[in-house]
Amino acid sequence: MPHIATRTLRPLLVAAIMVSVGYVAAQQNPNPQPARTVTPQSPETASAQQNDQLRDQIVQLQMQVKDLQAKTEDLNSKQQLVSENLDSLSRAADRQQKQIDKLGQQVSSATLQLQRVKTKIGLY
Repeated sequence: MPHIATRTLRPLLVAAIMVSVGYVAAQQNPNPQPARTVTPQSPETASAQQNDQLRDQIVQLQMQVKDLQAKTEDLNSKQQLVSENLDSLSRAADRQQKQIDKLGQQVSSATLQLQRVKTKIGLY
């Protein structure tokens, strides 16, 4: 008789241990992630999805191109203003250089006249 009881209780003991381990695991992780089921896509669905993604990428690229064009136009406008300012400054510098040259000539002329006067009055 004890042999039959052992044979009957052993599978029950294994089952009880398995249930206990499952219970403890469930207590440690109260929010288990549901298993993901992957549904196979038909080739048409996959192709349509790729087309949608490509269309979205094209739209994004077109928007980036428009942004770059606007920024390029802005930079061109600024470059034109800078160029005009440089031209204006260059003309002003040329005028000032001419005035400096003219004043230099006047100083040279005045120096020569001063030397002539000094020579006449006998300072040299």
